[in-house]
Amino acid sequence: MAPAATNNLNDAHREGRQSGSCASRPDGNASAGAAPIAIVGMACRFGGDVTNPSKLWELCVSGRDCWTPIPEDRFDVKGLYHKDHTRVGRSHVRGGYFMKEDISLFDAAFFNLASDVASVSPYGPTSPQSRRGSNSYG
Repeated sequence: MAPAATNNLNDAHREGRQSGSCASRPDGNASAGAAPIAIVGMACRFGGDVTNPSKLWELCVSGRDCWTPIPEDRFDVKGLYHKDHTRVGRSHVRGGYFMKEDISLFDAAFFNLASDVASVSPYGPTSPQSRRGSNSYG
């Protein structure tokens, strides 16, 4: 994005302005029968201690990368690591994008996930190794 466009977006964010109207069509005409909407709540959780939309905005504007080594309290990285990614029972990953919050607070039921699917095991059903070959991940 061009610096001028980025500055305009930053100014709009600081001043609480929107860059366009949600009720307008791309051709600029108001949508027929458009009803006003209200955002009554918004939340997010990402790596880099991003725990709300303002922190997400700050992260994007700063261009910061939130990659960190795997936290020691997640699993024994040293015991599982092997540089050969094809080595069965091992992981060649040393880091990623981790939330600092307690991962046991994840609300699996809200996302309609069974507790075993939401397992925190590095080789559990939601691990990258388990998703290989699934339609949604490649």
